[in-house]
Amino acid sequence: MWKYIKLGVQVAHPFMACRRAAKKCLKKGTPDKKEFYFICQKRIRQAFKRGLSIDFDIQGMENIPKKGNFLLVSNHQSNLDPIILCGLMPRPISFVTKKENMNLPLIPPIIEALGSVPLDRENLKQEVKAIMQVEKILQSDPEATFAIYPEGTRSRDSEHRVAPFKPGSLKPAFRADCPIVPVAVFGSFRTLDKKFRMTHYPVQIHFLKPVDPSEFSIHSTVEVAEEVERRVREEVDKEREQDKLLMEKNRKYIRTKKLPILFRGV
Repeated sequence: MWKYIKLGVQVAHPFMACRRAAKKCLKKGTPDKKEFYFICQKRIRQAFKRGLSIDFDIQGMENIPKKGNFLLVSNHQSNLDPIILCGLMPRPISFVTKKENMNLPLIPPIIEALGSVPLDRENLKQEVKAIMQVEKILQSDPEATFAIYPEGTRSRDSEHRVAPFKPGSLKPAFRADCPIVPVAVFGSFRTLDKKFRMTHYPVQIHFLKPVDPSEFSIHSTVEVAEEVERRVREEVDKEREQDKLLMEKNRKYIRTKKLPILFRGV
């Protein structure tokens, strides 16, 4: 409980500044998503510095296309994962987000200003509709970028293994003929978990080599989803082993009864 209270106090100002910028952006007839994104990114980094002591291990940034649209496909360990991507991505990014997030207090304007698309996981018809909406955006905007979590929810098992990917989540890339960039994340599950009180939180984020659209013509959506899942799973398995070494050898990552105050990372 105290961990969440401490976090809330420290990130309140950056968060509310981000929300004000979102509402201002949405008041415009044609919202400037790019402008808002970089305002949001700045505020997110401030929130990280004030609220969480995260040590990022980021690899593969060169695999992020510098121009053109693409689909980021990542495993999912924490509610913080989309926020982390917003804080790191050098280009504006939107998200396919669960519909429940639109019912949270204060957050919906930020989600909307980022150009994100809500998806109802309990309603197949609406789910298909949301995926088709992402397809249309990618087809109509040559610089649009989306992130999606094809497991459908956060990993729940104790080892935080990668769950099966839903092939339908990759259809927007097929229809828009854009690259798929796999992303492997490990360690973010600790950041918001009340069971973990640590001086620093190691989080590994690896951007893998993109799947070229040329592969779409010779492989089905199911086959590509299986291949992307395999790549992400293998990388997460490596990150898990690296995480064990970090936790054993680095005294920064020992558990402590004191709540984290300082941040070192972004």
